[in-house]
Amino acid sequence: MKILYLPQEQDHEIGTVLSLPREDSHHITHVLRLPAGARLAVSDGRQWVYTAELMIESAPKRVALRLLKRSAIDKPRHRLHLHLSPVPKPIAEDLLRRAAEWGITSLEWTLYERSEIFWEYAKVASRFEKVTQEAIKSTGRPLVPTLTSPILFREAMAHTADAGLHLFGHIHPQGAQTLAALDLVDVADCHLWIGPQGDFTQHERETMTAAGYVPITLGRYIYRIESAAAIFIIQLQSRLAGL
Repeated sequence: MKILYLPQEQDHEIGTVLSLPREDSHHITHVLRLPAGARLAVSDGRQWVYTAELMIESAPKRVALRLLKRSAIDKPRHRLHLHLSPVPKPIAEDLLRRAAEWGITSLEWTLYERSEIFWEYAKVASRFEKVTQEAIKSTGRPLVPTLTSPILFREAMAHTADAGLHLFGHIHPQGAQTLAALDLVDVADCHLWIGPQGDFTQHERETMTAAGYVPITLGRYIYRIESAAAIFIIQLQSRLAGL
């Protein structure tokens, strides 16, 4: 079922009529060509998903949804959290689209010792959120990934210290494991740490290893941040039944 996303997280009473933005209206009437009375799902991306009836009025032209039923979103059994060094804006948007489609739970931009700042988050936050929501409209996923502003590596480690399995990408295969060798059956929260283009520093690697983080490798080849992140996410989500 086609899923639309509400612009903000809030409760709506059954019977409420919501007018749709022009972009959604055009997509429904000119691309999907849905008739009046069609059923759609409407999600707030966090807590609730609604079954809604499509309303199309000709004079004046108006496309709206009448909310018929509400239910709580089923939380995924396995959750994948990505901790990624900032990348240039076009690359960031492309990676957000793919990561959202592949069902990550959250993306936290993380500032490692060698990270570079490519954008001011306050100026790109709304765009990143829109890109994420647009990416999953046709996937049927009711949950929108949570995006957070850049945070220092040590602070990110501190607030996720007791949350599940932590994996970090390692350039060299020696001493690192492949994802195929890991037992992920009982993992509820999986945290994937991807360093900057210059890789983690030795100090960062030692800090993560001391904290029990598991170094993982993609083998003998070295990839750019966005490529490594994409490959790791696909492999992990395949193992976690998230695809």
